[in-house]
Amino acid sequence: MSLTLRQGRGSQIKNMAKISVTHLGHSRPMRHDTNDPFHVTYFNIRQSLGVIAMIFPLGLLLGGYITEGHVLPSISDYYFSSMRDFVVGALVAIGLFLMAYRAERRPDTDWLDTLTGLGAGAAAIGLALFPNKPHATGVETFFHAIMDDRISVALHFLSSFVFLTTLTLYCLRIFARAAPVGERRFYQICGWTIVASGIIATFASFVRAFDWFQAQAIVEHLNLIFWLEAAGIWAFCAAWLLKGQTERRAASVPQSASSRHLASRWVPSQ
Repeated sequence: MSLTLRQGRGSQIKNMAKISVTHLGHSRPMRHDTNDPFHVTYFNIRQSLGVIAMIFPLGLLLGGYITEGHVLPSISDYYFSSMRDFVVGALVAIGLFLMAYRAERRPDTDWLDTLTGLGAGAAAIGLALFPNKPHATGVETFFHAIMDDRISVALHFLSSFVFLTTLTLYCLRIFARAAPVGERRFYQICGWTIVASGIIATFASFVRAFDWFQAQAIVEHLNLIFWLEAAGIWAFCAAWLLKGQTERRAASVPQSASSRHLASRWVPSQ
């Protein structure tokens, strides 16, 4: 009889552990109260990424007018202006957020979600650290000093490609896979907007660099690359912020699906 009671208590303790959250060494019961500081902190930090990314092009636009008197041809060009601190700080913050974020755990796609987050974060930080122009600009950086200019430029464009690819994966696959039809279509629109803006911006970059079709002046005058890059960033921001609101609403509903959704983020695997 006593053995049965001990086994029953052990089973209850295990079940309680599975629905608890380990935070700073303390075990907290899982709740669906979105006013709980633990949940509020998570959602505020999560949405901060969207806010930072949303104001990133706007901050460059305003700063460019104040300090340079005009809009620079691309977002990367602001690295070589008085807005460099803003560029590096914003991109590194975005990169760290993306590396820390995990979507809901699914055994068949968990590896893809992890790689997407790590790749997106590393690429954002790479954009911040590897300049896209050689020494001729007159700006000396740490990576200018330790590596050949061609390597730095190559790493910059590689980071740009990985960044856009992973943002597209977030929208078209990770965010959309379990979303309702209307919400899924919105994510798909955002994802294909990122693809289109990235392809056109890449083509415009070659036009600018090699004066294809003698259109270099047109690309620079219209700030075409800047606006295309901004459009891609804003498309991802829209998808990210919507996903965050969806998660917040799901967290406030005490349903089993919601429990699994939150537990996938906060409860260690048993």
